[in-house]
Amino acid sequence: MFITVMLLLSLLACSIGLPKQKPESLPQPPGGHIETSDEAVERAKGNLNQAVEEAKGGHETTFRITSEEATSVVAKLLQTRADIPLSDPQIWFTAGKIYMLAKLEGLGSASVSTLIVMRPLVTDDGQLQVELVDAKMGAFSVPDAVINNLTETINETLADAQFNVKITGIDVREGEMIIAGKRTE
Repeated sequence: MFITVMLLLSLLACSIGLPKQKPESLPQPPGGHIETSDEAVERAKGNLNQAVEEAKGGHETTFRITSEEATSVVAKLLQTRADIPLSDPQIWFTAGKIYMLAKLEGLGSASVSTLIVMRPLVTDDGQLQVELVDAKMGAFSVPDAVINNLTETINETLADAQFNVKITGIDVREGEMIIAGKRTE
């Protein structure tokens, strides 16, 4: 989901010339830079595997992921995907929203900090969707029409990726996101 959004924003950035922005122009993670680690990736995998195991037989389960774990998972993914021109991802959860900040590379010798702010939602039929509430490239806001198109694309991608899971709730707290759900098979 995050990768799809960032790819679309990179296409937008390549089509318009953006001047270099001031680093302080975008929100930063509370508490400063989020460090990545292999241990955080393994914790996230372990938590997901445990949630999947608990969900067998139609039982409701929860999956928790911290800002450090989400940042580490995306950073590790980006290391294996040279076709995605992003670096230094920072993902944090706060006040019901998911923030993703990353550097968009490949704009000559410059990079542009890109921010996406999303609010996760659960549909009536238990599917995960997101509402993009803000997107910026450097100091520039992404136009509403582009945000609407990105939202639609992300939600289509999410609909295709949800395998036999009915989500019953999402809670985005300071530093973590908790997803509750159960398998439908």
